[in-house]
Amino acid sequence: MFYGGSPITVADVLASNPPAETANAFDFVSDELNGTTTSSSGHLRPRDLRRFTDLATPIRENALSRVYLGVHWRFDGLPRNATDNIGGVPLGLK
Repeated sequence: MFYGGSPITVADVLASNPPAETANAFDFVSDELNGTTTSSSGHLRPRDLRRFTDLATPIRENALSRVYLGVHWRFDGLPRNATDNIGGVPLGLK
């Protein structure tokens, strides 16, 4: 695996508390909430640093964010259970 450790599984992504891999922890700052960009009205957007201790959490959040955006259904990203081979997350992990 590129990042070391054990491979991420669909079960890890579906778990509400995936196993913490603190050796692979990383920080993420969005291109929009980076403290330097402005909104359409000219207001400076705040810097929002996110710290992740594993890769399963941001994978799950990314799949769900597309649902909240209104462009996908939940099943487009996440299957109902770890054995289903449907959705973007299983495809991406393979």
